[in-house]
Amino acid sequence: MGAITALIAVGEIPLVHAFADRIDANRSWLLPVTLGMTAAGLLIMIWGWVVVGIAYGQPMTGEEAERFTGMKGSARCRKVDPPLEWSFKEMKAAWRAGGGWRDPDMRRKYLITAGGTMLVLSGFSVFVVLADTPSVKLLMAGTVVYAIVRLTAGFCRA
Repeated sequence: MGAITALIAVGEIPLVHAFADRIDANRSWLLPVTLGMTAAGLLIMIWGWVVVGIAYGQPMTGEEAERFTGMKGSARCRKVDPPLEWSFKEMKAAWRAGGGWRDPDMRRKYLITAGGTMLVLSGFSVFVVLADTPSVKLLMAGTVVYAIVRLTAGFCRA
């Protein structure tokens, strides 16, 4: 209850109102930009997944496909066996070595990571633009800034 009261009180600060009013005044172009970036991030991430599935995918057996899809009969699916996990440390080491863009696997990892990051950050930015209450706009904008700072700090420490 106290957090809700504090959030409402913060929304009454003139600087927060000015921040919200500025976003509302520019909503006509901010909304298409943030929605477009969200869609672009989603498409980049999906494209990376599809390319990985094509490059590493193997046909599933009939039993695996039935278990995966829940459909009886002739379901055709592909499975991807290689582990698709990577760390900031691995990405940073490849970048420093200069092989990040030459290696197709690392290039896919960069694109999937960039697409996912763009999807999440611009998705939260859509909520900043759409929110009506100044305190909610500030909370969502703070979330975006916090995520950017934490991602940057994590990448720098790696």
